[in-house]
Amino acid sequence: MIKLIKIGNYERGLLFRDGDFVDVLKPGRYVYVDPLFKLRVDVEDVTVPALTAPWLDVIVDSGALKDEAVVVDLADGERALVWIEGRLADVLTPGLYAYWTVMKNVRIERVDAPTVRFESLALAKVLTLPRTAHLLSSSTSTRVRSVCSP
Repeated sequence: MIKLIKIGNYERGLLFRDGDFVDVLKPGRYVYVDPLFKLRVDVEDVTVPALTAPWLDVIVDSGALKDEAVVVDLADGERALVWIEGRLADVLTPGLYAYWTVMKNVRIERVDAPTVRFESLALAKVLTLPRTAHLLSSSTSTRVRSVCSP
């Protein structure tokens, strides 16, 4: 009936009541009275920046991540470069993403994908990422490669 929850310094808790998202729990101890066993807490490790929780759209829409994470919602014609601690970590395709910012410095750089030329100071690095070949068509990658040639 009484639920005791401890959220560690490197964690955040996603609190659900009766299957609905309620809040993000910061580090600390929490006591809830739950006689019908309707509360659930999913504990997330914030040292791993990508938040891959189910119901991400509902959690983002609640506004509960505003001080805890950076959120990016990419349309069909957009891509994004994810920089974690100043290092290129990922290239994102269209969709909704969230990255915890409480332990790591995360920066998202949006890229307009329909443009003919993809330009970035880190272009050579972008082309080495495993997902890059999947993101660029062969005609686009030829043009992109010519951009990084001296």
